[in-house]
Amino acid sequence: MTCLPMLLAVALNGGTAVTAELTDQPPLYHPPGMWCWDFWFAKQSDAYHAFYLEAPFCLGDPQRMHGNQHVGHATSPDLIHWTNQGPAAVPILGTWNDLSIATGSV
Repeated sequence: MTCLPMLLAVALNGGTAVTAELTDQPPLYHPPGMWCWDFWFAKQSDAYHAFYLEAPFCLGDPQRMHGNQHVGHATSPDLIHWTNQGPAAVPILGTWNDLSIATGSV
């Protein structure tokens, strides 16, 4: 996860190589109280949008996160300072995807 900022900079900079120092710092963004994985990103005007799968820690067992996930959303002006925007897509009881939302659902 420590490579994420550097990979983002390359991907969002049109593939132009950047120089970055890798450190043992924690991730720059992690949604509070959630496991998170499968990130994907978009840039719109002056904001970067991160979408990712997330499931609450309160499930207890990390094996239970699959099948109990939804799509989270965070925004950043600079890929360093992030604001949690809450769920972007959640399962709706009684619909075709009422168990969970996964990568590719958006």
